[in-house]
Amino acid sequence: MVSEINKIKSIPFFFIIARPRSGTTLLRTLLDAHSNIIIPIESPLILHLSGKYKNIRVWNKKKLTDFYNDLLNVLDFNTWPVDHEKLRKDILECEGKTSFSSICKVVHYNYISSYKKNEIKYLGDKNPRHSNTMPLIFKLFPHAKYIHLVRDYRDHILSMTKTRLANISNIVVIAYRWKYSAKKMDKFKKKYPGSFFTIRYEDLVNNPSCYLKNICDFLEIPYEETMLDSYRNVEEAYKTYTKERIAFYGKLTEPVTNSRSNLWQTEMKEIDIKIADSIAGKYAGNLGYIRKYKKYGILFYLKILPGITVAKFVYFLHNSLGIFPYGIKSRIKIFISLYLKRIFLKIVSLFIKFR
Repeated sequence: MVSEINKIKSIPFFFIIARPRSGTTLLRTLLDAHSNIIIPIESPLILHLSGKYKNIRVWNKKKLTDFYNDLLNVLDFNTWPVDHEKLRKDILECEGKTSFSSICKVVHYNYISSYKKNEIKYLGDKNPRHSNTMPLIFKLFPHAKYIHLVRDYRDHILSMTKTRLANISNIVVIAYRWKYSAKKMDKFKKKYPGSFFTIRYEDLVNNPSCYLKNICDFLEIPYEETMLDSYRNVEEAYKTYTKERIAFYGKLTEPVTNSRSNLWQTEMKEIDIKIADSIAGKYAGNLGYIRKYKKYGILFYLKILPGITVAKFVYFLHNSLGIFPYGIKSRIKIFISLYLKRIFLKIVSLFIKFR
């Protein structure tokens, strides 16, 4: 007889991959409302724990206990509604030959959703950090499915600067990040086309039932109309959120709306639109986004060149940190974001004024 833990390990897994402020929380909520899916709220537990545990193939009680104790210290995991006694018991039952990814499945399975569940046919994970760590994620979960959610780069930039999720409000750097992430995802999609499904945020909010059906087809599970009623239960999930996080997710208490689409047309400065178009606009055309500006001039390029240099230098540093555990990498990246970027931009500001 197959044990419950082995059944959990056999449940397929999927990821929502996107840049921050691209609608990932909305899509996660809609999918978690499906009776056959569990997809927890965001926590970087896979990245945080992979450095220490990803290469372990045979687990004993001590290693599993260490895993559980480390899990409790992962950022935002304390916001997950779980039965910790059951979670610890399930993790300890993974003793023997198993993979790091299988134990992560056990953790996700123990997430207590605010939506009613039947048989669980899919486990999911949503984390914008994965948009920059796809080589590691795909190596850990080669058989997973990946939903690539993309948002208009100009609305993405506008939202990032409004919510101050970016440590600097430099349009050049944020636009370059968007382009860098989209290009990286394209490489994986071309190599493993059957594993990836791309959807634009604008299409999702304009016709949610159609695109949720497409996602369900991709995951090979039946579509449920009740997914569109996810907003009716979201207040229950908010009980685990801080006031600051609720401020980010306030629209989830309403039916799906396209009110956050194309805000760049009325709220973004023309110079910022031009900067965004010059960096990401041409590549964004592959995803159906139309540039407003196509001609810029040599002086304009000279003005944005310092910002592009900053962005490329920062990404070079980020990509050079692969040998370090996730916790150490995070601290180094914070240092880079808070200090080196500021130093570079102060130098740049001596020669050029972006706004």
